[in-house]
Amino acid sequence: MKPLFRSVQTAAKVSRGVLVGFSGGKDSVACLDLCTRHFDQVEAFFMYLVKGLEFQEDTLRFYEAKYGIQIHRVPHFMLSEWLRYGVFRVEDFEVPII
Repeated sequence: MKPLFRSVQTAAKVSRGVLVGFSGGKDSVACLDLCTRHFDQVEAFFMYLVKGLEFQEDTLRFYEAKYGIQIHRVPHFMLSEWLRYGVFRVEDFEVPII
């Protein structure tokens, strides 16, 4: 096994489970693939900016089916501040910071 993958194997000896941040990009797909091969329990999460975008949902459903896991959808941790201070739209100071 290549040295890059040894850290995954070592971590799997220490813990039965792992939490994987999943974006749908090639790096997170590779990470998810490695983790499902070495860990007994794999939890994955996807941080969205716009909930339920079909192209993202298609990708998430594909990998959920491929690996037999649920990928949890959660709002990006900065989303409330971005909405409040107008990063993606006109600012709205009524939006609470969560």
